[in-house]
Amino acid sequence: IFLPDLGVVSIEKGKPVTESDTLSVSKLLHIASLCHQVKVSPHTNISFATIFGDPTEKALFLLAHDSHFIASHAGKKQQVIANLPFQQELRLRASLIDFGDRKELFLVGAPENILEYCEHTFGEDSHKLTQAKRKTIETEMSQLSNLGLRVVACAFIPNYEKQEIELDEIQAKKAFFVGMVGLYDPPRPEVTRALQEA
Repeated sequence: IFLPDLGVVSIEKGKPVTESDTLSVSKLLHIASLCHQVKVSPHTNISFATIFGDPTEKALFLLAHDSHFIASHAGKKQQVIANLPFQQELRLRASLIDFGDRKELFLVGAPENILEYCEHTFGEDSHKLTQAKRKTIETEMSQLSNLGLRVVACAFIPNYEKQEIELDEIQAKKAFFVGMVGLYDPPRPEVTRALQEA
């Protein structure tokens, strides 16, 4: 994953990530754990094959699950009260989370689109998203893409006051850019067979 305050960071599968880790790592995993509409089969080991939904949402959910972030937050007051499925024109999806004392709007989508709606970066020290910082993020996005990874960005709007998800609120550029995740898409079986036969 790429975080504006840390650069490229690897999260080891099975290694717990806790609140003692950096704010930006925890926030990215928090968004990954809740900003989805994945369905989990009960009484089964959680894997890509046993959860259902959009492949990108499944991959982000598994990132949060495999780092033990979801288990560490079980029982905490947090409720998804609204979902906005992936919007093709905005190239993002959103989930509205009620934490009891506040609401936050979590965003996941194409990095170039997510960047459009952000005014700050999020981390130990949040900063205004300057043109130089945007350029750094765009460069890192290109580098991840050149590795053959599908790149997804995470952001959030703090202190969200509406009861529903409104596109105008997303487009008002109030969001904090948290980071990006590079996802590996394995070739489909028919592609692998075709390459072997070539």
